[in-house]
This record gives sequence, C-alpha cells and structure tokens, in this order.
Amino acid sequence: LENFNSSVQQAIATLDGERRELMNGNFKNQLSKWWVLIIKTRSELLLAQTSYDGSAWCEDTYIDAPPRDIDGVRANLVVVQELLNTKSKLHQHIVEATEEIKNEVYPEIDKFIMKAHVVLSSELMGIQLSE
Repeated sequence: LENFNSSVQQAIATLDGERRELMNGNFKNQLSKWWVLIIKTRSELLLAQTSYDGSAWCEDTYIDAPPRDIDGVRANLVVVQELLNTKSKLHQHIVEATEEIKNEVYPEIDKFIMKAHVVLSSELMGIQLSE
C-alpha cells in the first residue's frame, strides 16, 4: 500500500509540474525550439547532399555585410531552386525529409495538445489533483 501511495504521489507531482510548465508557456517554448532545431538539422543534412556551399555566406552577418562569395550565393540559389522545383528529381529529397520531420514532430504536438486540453479542462472545471 505504501508503494502504491508513493507512486500516486509521484504521478501527481509529475502532473502538477507539467501543468505549471504548460500554463506558463515553457512547455510550448521547449517544444517549438525542439522542432525548429530538427528542421534546421534536417535542412542542413539535405543541403550537404548537394553542391550547396554553406561557406558562401555568413549566417551571423548576412544582414549587415555582403556575402564573401556572391557567385557561391548564386550557385546556392540554383541548388535551392532545383530542390524546390516539383519537376526536379532532387525535389523528392524535400518530400522525404518533410515526411520524416512530420512523422517525428506531429506525435509530440499531439501529446502537447492532449496535455493542454487536460490541463485547461481541469482549470475550467476547478479540479485540483494536489493539495
């Protein structure tokens, strides 16, 4: 009985922590940062499979300073246009990467929505699990 009581108390503490994280927006922020990182990483991996030259421009200064290699930027534009062209063979890589990202991210978004629904419903109904 003590083990059961301890398990229930631990579950309630976990739920209460998740409720706080949902209500203050931290959980959503963590989730969105996670999926943006996944998209960035997959995009970089996809571009690495092409002739795209990431050193043609500097991510930190491209707004304030011209690129070091304008011809490289133009060549990169051609690569990106080819990837986005639905008639191109390379476009299939975009489709596959997008599906992989969706398969990884959407289940986590669904979990977030479910948790948010539970938390908001309990808030609206005045249900409190912890004392």
